[in-house]
Amino acid sequence: MRPIARSGAMFATVLAAALAASAASAQDYSAMLTAVPTEYAGACPTTIKFNGTITARRAGRVQYKFVRSDGAFAPIQTLDFATPGTKPVGIAWTLGGPTLPTYSGWEAVQIVYPTSLESNKAGFSIKCAGVPAGRGEQPPPPTVIRPPREAPPPVVRERGPQPPPPPTVIRNPGDQPPPPTVFRQAGDPPSPPAVIRQGGDQLPNDLAQAHAQIRRLQGEIQRLRDENQKLHAFIKDASAHMARQQRSSPPARAPSPPAPPVPGVSCPGPTGRLDPMCHVPGVCNVLPHCRL
Repeated sequence: MRPIARSGAMFATVLAAALAASAASAQDYSAMLTAVPTEYAGACPTTIKFNGTITARRAGRVQYKFVRSDGAFAPIQTLDFATPGTKPVGIAWTLGGPTLPTYSGWEAVQIVYPTSLESNKAGFSIKCAGVPAGRGEQPPPPTVIRPPREAPPPVVRERGPQPPPPPTVIRNPGDQPPPPTVFRQAGDPPSPPAVIRQGGDQLPNDLAQAHAQIRRLQGEIQRLRDENQKLHAFIKDASAHMARQQRSSPPARAPSPPAPPVPGVSCPGPTGRLDPMCHVPGVCNVLPHCRL
């Protein structure tokens, strides 16, 4: 318990010293500033000087900066006080001209360390000579920078009446493609009108006759195919029948030699000449013209 009590006592002592130092610092420093001249009228641009002092009632380091009525401020500067005392500070402001012929403003010195405080505002005013009255009272207009997306559209100069743009056609999957665009010149014969027919529409006479002729030809082709199949089947059956007969019939005998002619027997032929066949025995009785 003793180390914890000692640590708590030391922290309380340091905190009390810091609070006492911060409370005392706000009262141990001061600053003041004056403008030279406070009013000016003449040629521009001109320079207004600001002279001032910073007083420290205790030794140490002081940091400060100058602030102006237009929102600008100077970099932070440092003063080291070895002993309590006062040190001078100063700055200058150059302004005025054709764009700012008159102006009223102020400047002050601001302590930023070890405390925060600001001096009085040293006011001034200027009026430039040779500038018409009322000019320059308002600030110049701001410069407007347009982003790329806000660029003005280009100016399109039309030459005579222009045809309207073609409509945008959005097609779905399965739609038929549009017919091609045909560009014709003067003197070209007109193109025949496009006839779009739907299911169930009647065809013209010549086209109907052509369809009928096609159907007849298709029927004739089918009939010839059927007959061709029947012929192939008949040839196949005949070939099989001949093969069966050849296998079942006995072998052919050699022809007997012709009988010798009978001498003294002849018959007149149809042409008045003798027929050699009438000399064959038995033939004369068969052939009518060979009979005696």
